[in-house]
Amino acid sequence: MAGASRKEILDTLSKAICMNADPSMIHASEALRAFDELSPAAATADAAA
Repeated sequence: MAGASRKEILDTLSKAICMNADPSMIHASEALRAFDELSPAAATADAAA
């Protein structure tokens, strides 16, 4: 599997939030939402439902 796992994304986003506070929180939530929408696991879960 290529790319980053959800845990790796969360770790990176949490570090960004610690360093940059409020602006990073907004962008982190959007980045995580996009990751969840575009990740193959999300597509598989939607297809199974």
